[in-house]
Amino acid sequence: MQKYPISYSILVFIGIYFIYGVIRKPNFFWESKGTIRIRNVFGDNRARSFYILIGSFLIMLGIILMDL
Repeated sequence: MQKYPISYSILVFIGIYFIYGVIRKPNFFWESKGTIRIRNVFGDNRARSFYILIGSFLIMLGIILMDL
């Protein structure tokens, strides 16, 4: 029995948010302080890859934890 299944769904939604931010590039995501810092350090293409990787990881983690 799962104690907190909603928290696993939140992980999935956060992962979707990151991938949405990379694909659509809305200003509230792409121009935030954290994203600008990552973009300045790694460049736009690597920042995009970084956020897709993080988003995919969160989605997979949420799905795996839901099944346990």
